[in-house]
Amino acid sequence: SASLLGIQPSVDLVDDSSVSVTWTQDSRIPDNLAQYYGYTVQYKQESSAGDFIDGPSVEHDPSKDALTVVIGNFKPYQQNQFRVLPFRTMNDVKDYGQPSESVSEEFYKQCSLGKN
Repeated sequence: SASLLGIQPSVDLVDDSSVSVTWTQDSRIPDNLAQYYGYTVQYKQESSAGDFIDGPSVEHDPSKDALTVVIGNFKPYQQNQFRVLPFRTMNDVKDYGQPSESVSEEFYKQCSLGKN
């Protein structure tokens, strides 16, 4: 199965409620089987003891080294963890592989007031 073991995604703030998550794809996936593979970006609140929540999924793209997904609707002043989970689809069933490392990002309200 696919693996992102040891891969560290990068997380960048797009605005005060959304981020872009970029990661290096699993280079061992053969081009001719690419349509069966994909990635789900997952997230959770840092303070939450619960499981990661599934965000958007994208297909493996053999023409690129890395993929980027934007996720939104996060609350300000909230610390979140993000990770990427690879999967292979066979007979409409997703077989999940090894997730990437998880990365933290904090959301904050953009302050438009100048500093004195």
